[in-house]
Amino acid sequence: DQSDQYGAGCIARRDVRLGEEFVDVYARYKPGHPLYEEENNARGTYLKTKEGYFDLVPSATEWINEPLLEHQQANIKFQTKYQQDGQKPVLVWKVIRPIRAGQEVLAEYGGI
Repeated sequence: DQSDQYGAGCIARRDVRLGEEFVDVYARYKPGHPLYEEENNARGTYLKTKEGYFDLVPSATEWINEPLLEHQQANIKFQTKYQQDGQKPVLVWKVIRPIRAGQEVLAEYGGI
């Protein structure tokens, strides 16, 4: 059961344990507000933070759907972390529910 009727989404290729973290190296952090701020951001082209936003096109995060079907729940949450030099924020996927191989990766797209 994928949440997107056309088959777009992010599917786990292996079992993923609770607490694992992944950095989306292609999500680019930008200060301020998106230039093309959409009313509902249905396409998932950006993810707002307290001080800016991550531009998600192109990035793996762009393909993560929200849980749309009744039985679905988010299994990751988005977090902002800083690289070792403390300068550049990066977008992290934190696993909040174990994900089986073949299962869709899902997240709530509220601000982070």
